[in-house]
Amino acid sequence: MSGFRCWALLLLAVVSLLLPSCIDGNEEVWIHPDGSGRAEITYQIPARATLLKGGDAAVAGMIREFLAGTPEISRSTLDVRTEREITRIQIGVAFDSALSLRNAAQGMDTAHLPDAVRHLAGVVAFSLSGHTLDFSRTMQPGKAVPGMSLIPSQNLQNHHLSYIIHLPGVATTHNATRTENDGRTLIWEVPLQVAVRSPVVTRFQLKIPIPH
Repeated sequence: MSGFRCWALLLLAVVSLLLPSCIDGNEEVWIHPDGSGRAEITYQIPARATLLKGGDAAVAGMIREFLAGTPEISRSTLDVRTEREITRIQIGVAFDSALSLRNAAQGMDTAHLPDAVRHLAGVVAFSLSGHTLDFSRTMQPGKAVPGMSLIPSQNLQNHHLSYIIHLPGVATTHNATRTENDGRTLIWEVPLQVAVRSPVVTRFQLKIPIPH
C-alpha cells in the first residue's frame, strides 16, 4: 500500500508535461492482497498540446523512454492517438511488489521535479498502526499549469478528473464521492472547474494485513 506515493510520481510525471488548460483525466489503481497490482491512466487533451511536443509519435517515444527507465514497473502498455482534434493517451502498468515501489519512492529526489509534477502528484501521507492504514493525498491541479486558476469557469465545464482505487479490503472511513464493490472500490469524481480552484484531497482508512 505504501507504493501509492510512488504511483503518483511515476504516473503523473508522464502526463504532467502534456497538460494544456482543459483536460479530462482518469487514474485507476488495483491493489491486490499480496501487494502486487496494476494501474491505468487515461488523459484526453487538445491535439494542439500534442503538436507542441512533436506529435503522437514523439509523445509516445517520450513516455516509452520514461517507462523503460522505471524498473519497478514490470509490464506496460501505451497508446497515443489523435482523432478530431483530441489526443487520447492511455497507459497501463503493472507491478509485482508494493515493497519495491515503496523503496523506489523513498529513494526518489523530488526537489528537482517541475512544479507541475509536484502539484499533480500531490502530498501523500500514510501511517500504519497494527493493520490499520491511514492514507491521504492532497493535489493542487490549479497550480500545475500557470494561469489555470484564472480561466473562466464556463470554459472548464464538462471536464473532469477522476481517481479510482480498488482496495483489497473494505475502507472503514473515506471521503470518496461514491463507492462500489461493497466499499472496496473508492471513486473520487472532481469537476475540473472545482479542481483548479481548491486542493483535491483523497483519503481513506483501511484494515488489512500488510505484506512485508
